[in-house]
Amino acid sequence: MQKIIVFAAMLSAIAAQADTSLFPLAGTKSPVPVLSPGTKMNIGGRLGGKVVVVWGDDACPNREPTPDGCLVINKPAVTAHWLDAGRTITEQWAVVKKGDGMYLARPDGTLIAQAD
Repeated sequence: MQKIIVFAAMLSAIAAQADTSLFPLAGTKSPVPVLSPGTKMNIGGRLGGKVVVVWGDDACPNREPTPDGCLVINKPAVTAHWLDAGRTITEQWAVVKKGDGMYLARPDGTLIAQAD
């Protein structure tokens, strides 16, 4: 649970410190948190849970040489992909906002945290 809280705080910090070039992505004047392709995420909902390397379907703002594959967290859900035993798994992760923070949740409600 501590990693999930840390991840929620991290998303909030990313949003607070994001590059102003991200503003047009959301169509608002607020920064947008982004997970780059290759980010390691714990999808098991607990410490020591299953860790996977994820990528998304969104364009990466100001990313060279990787123009796409990001998860841009500016909508109610994001599409995440990862490999499991050689096959690509795709899920829609809910973006849940609570107070000033936010977190990601799998379709079964399991909370997602960034892995070490």
